Amino acid sequence: MFRSISPNPRVFDPSLVTGLDDLEEIQFRMYPNPSSEKVHLAFQNAYQGQVEIVILDILGKEVARKNFHKLGEDFQQSIPLNLSPNLYLVQMKIGEIVFTRKLRVE
Repeated sequence: MFRSISPNPRVFDPSLVTGLDDLEEIQFRMYPNPSSEKVHLAFQNAYQGQVEIVILDILGKEVARKNFHKLGEDFQQSIPLNLSPNLYLVQMKIGEIVFTRKLRVE
């Protein structure tokens, strides 16, 4: 599946993908970016269970956290942004896999 750079939780790093099947399993999308009022997060796969969204400021301080339970194939959520203009990190934890993307808030 995914090779890991840390034992738990596993952090997804595209440079560590061992084959195209790995990328097809979960394709995490975040849009629009840059954003001002809200950001949309989406992915598709067979995983069912806890999905956690964490937003960190540039210094690594947690500024927001939301938890969801995914039941079907598709996951789509809009996250309201009550944040000052800056650069943030959005982490989406899907099971044991953590995706991290940069988000610019204007």
